[in-house]
Amino acid sequence: MITPEPVNQSLSHSSPRPGAGPEGMMEQELDLRQYLAVMLNHWWVILLILLAGLAAGAAYCTLATRQYRATCRYELVQEARLSLQKMDSRTAMEMLDRELNKLVLYMEGGSLGDKVMARLESEWAAKIPESARAAKVRVSRLRKADTMVDISVDAIDADYALAYLKELLNAYQQLRRDELLETTEKALTKLREEQVSLAKDLQGAEDSLLEFKEKHNIQFTQTKAEFDEKFMANLVQRQNALRMERTMLDSQFPFLEKASAAMIQDVLSLTMQTKQATGSVGGSIVDLNADALSSPTKGGGDRVQWEEEKDWQKKEAEVLRLEAKYQDELQTYKASHPKMLELRQQIDEAKRELNLTARIAMKRLKSRYDAIKIQEKALDDSARAWRQELNLSTRERAEYENLRAKVEHLRKLYDQVYGRVLDGGIASVDTVFTRLVDSPRALEAAVWPNRLKIMALALIASLGLGVGLAFLLDYLDTSFLDVVAIEQRLGLHYLGGIPDWARSVKTFNSKVSKIVVTRDKSDVPTETYRTLRAGIEHSIGEHDHYVMLVTSGDESEGKSLTSLNLAIAQAWTGKRVLLVDGDLRRGTLHKQFKLDGKHGLADFLTGAVADSKTVMQQTSYENLTILPSGKFQHELPELLSPSRLRNLLEEWRRDFDLVVIDSAPVGRVVDTALLSRACDGVLLVVRHGKARFGDVRHCLGRLPQDKMVGFVLNGLELSNKKYGYYGNQYYAYYGSYNRQYTYGG
Repeated sequence: MITPEPVNQSLSHSSPRPGAGPEGMMEQELDLRQYLAVMLNHWWVILLILLAGLAAGAAYCTLATRQYRATCRYELVQEARLSLQKMDSRTAMEMLDRELNKLVLYMEGGSLGDKVMARLESEWAAKIPESARAAKVRVSRLRKADTMVDISVDAIDADYALAYLKELLNAYQQLRRDELLETTEKALTKLREEQVSLAKDLQGAEDSLLEFKEKHNIQFTQTKAEFDEKFMANLVQRQNALRMERTMLDSQFPFLEKASAAMIQDVLSLTMQTKQATGSVGGSIVDLNADALSSPTKGGGDRVQWEEEKDWQKKEAEVLRLEAKYQDELQTYKASHPKMLELRQQIDEAKRELNLTARIAMKRLKSRYDAIKIQEKALDDSARAWRQELNLSTRERAEYENLRAKVEHLRKLYDQVYGRVLDGGIASVDTVFTRLVDSPRALEAAVWPNRLKIMALALIASLGLGVGLAFLLDYLDTSFLDVVAIEQRLGLHYLGGIPDWARSVKTFNSKVSKIVVTRDKSDVPTETYRTLRAGIEHSIGEHDHYVMLVTSGDESEGKSLTSLNLAIAQAWTGKRVLLVDGDLRRGTLHKQFKLDGKHGLADFLTGAVADSKTVMQQTSYENLTILPSGKFQHELPELLSPSRLRNLLEEWRRDFDLVVIDSAPVGRVVDTALLSRACDGVLLVVRHGKARFGDVRHCLGRLPQDKMVGFVLNGLELSNKKYGYYGNQYYAYYGSYNRQYTYGG
């Protein structure tokens, strides 16, 4: 046998999945049809509210007070004097926006309404009652012209609206003039106070500057500061020259320890040249002293050095001359000749004198190094003393400059404030004036009530209210109508739906027979229970010798009808099926097979019979055996102990492949709850449109949740538009379903 997918997959998910393909489109279509079915079911509510809304709109149009309108166009222009301030366009637009906001606030806010009505009272007191003199003012800005606005006034009389508008414009202009005068006066007062304060500050600053000049000789201080800066510059330059020469000597001494006289003299000469290149600057006192020490033509120290340098050169030349003569004489005399020995002695004496000259030059170089260090220290002390003097004069000059800058700043501020006071003190940058573009005029036709708008709003509002009320009524309806709601609220698996056979099958009569399945042909009832059979097999899986209890929350919900036809459909598959009438009080299943029901399950439980097989009866259907309920006795509920029921069910499992127990309503008696604990699974039958969520939830609380196979909706009204979601789809489904699958029945 091929087990198909259960039917509930096509019916239990009405909302489409995001991104679904054709299946999602079909589910969305079904969802819209469901909403349409709700509206069609409550059409009378929607129609009633729609008619009431249209009637209310028509009544309002008839009874509403007529409103007439007067209108004009205004333009806000920047004042000419403000353009002299060279404001950018953004600043000007911000100013105009503020002015427009003020205009809207004054006119629409009602702050001018009392003044206007008071001025019009003498003229219109006899024409318009006091309660109707208030007018509605509206200010709207033009899109194409940012500076223009349309001002409209709605009142019960066209002439009164026109007079109200004119008086409103006059009141607004007077109010703005008063505000401008008040703002100007406040600005002038503030400017005068600021002028007096600045005059005092300026006088105090000038007095402080004069006192500072008298206390400090500014001319002498400035001249002295300039001389000090130049002198400090010369000192710093001389310090740098001495520091450089000392650094050079420090680095040269290690190389001059074993140097020749020529090299030492060259180093000394280069040192003097470096001193001459860096020591003479400017014509200052320091420059003159430096020149006296460094110039080869000024001072005796350098002349002595020059003379020593010439003597060193003579001695070197003498050594070279004697060595050359010695080489020439070697050609004539031997080295041991007295003349050659004398010449050798002269050469050695000349070299000793030359070395002595090098040592003297080296000593003078070290003496110069010590002198440089002494002079460098003296310059540091002198620079430190002059720096203190220079810092003192610099502070005095900085203090003087600060006082002078403060005086200049206060004088500039005073001149600006004084100029603004003389100019008139127009301190408000919000000053604009208005220009009347279109003069006030009254419209002939009434602007309210607008019949078309009112009726359209009434239609939309009443239609929306009616549809909302229809869905509210549908939401408050707690009967079992929506498969998705049942699954979500109860967490129960939907296995299939059974139509109301009394309405859909003309020949069906439950009083005559509740058997609607026929094996000879594939009609709707037969395919319905075959589909239910497939769904149950898919839900419970492959189980041999399975015991299933069929119950409902209350009577007349179709549990016996479901048990009977489902057992027959299961027997068609070749399984050995036992149908047990578990309704010990009102069991009637034996009548459907025209069998004797005097003895049955009750006799076995009371001990009247020792074996339940003795009260079982074979039906006219192959593989289907029935166990009637028997005669009820009051002590039967106490005999339904768990251990006894388990033993009884084990006996039935050994002889049958499937046991279907048609029990009493679980909400009525305790028998069903006791039987459900011993069974393998429980199938709940719910009457479509009759059962309530609260009742079914109460029944589920009495049943073991881990053994719930699912639920079946019984009594679907296929012809009712409200249940179109479940209706004609069954017929179309069964036709295609029967073509896809083949059953053993």
